[in-house]
Amino acid sequence: MAIPLDKWSFAHDGGRRYRTLTTNVSESINGVLKDARHLPVTATVMTTFFKLVEYFTDKASKATSKMESRQTYSNFAMNKYELWRQKARRHRVAVFDRVVGIYSVQTPVDSH
Repeated sequence: MAIPLDKWSFAHDGGRRYRTLTTNVSESINGVLKDARHLPVTATVMTTFFKLVEYFTDKASKATSKMESRQTYSNFAMNKYELWRQKARRHRVAVFDRVVGIYSVQTPVDSH
């Protein structure tokens, strides 16, 4: 707890990091600049610009396609959801007070 919460936690960053941790940003920038290394400054800037245009065009196209097919969530998110849904089927829930929201959830021990 010696490090302030706003330095390492999304919940306490005040939205300044736009939901991105430093390592993720570094990896993204490295991916964009990989082809631009060892180029003159002007060529590096142009390469970076056109890579970002390509990236955003691709993402916008994929998002538009998903929206047109009425698919709200990505395939990655849906696969995770399905996995967790299957695991949740094994849980047993007992309702003690639905109005107040008191429940008991029994989680089985994984055998693997």
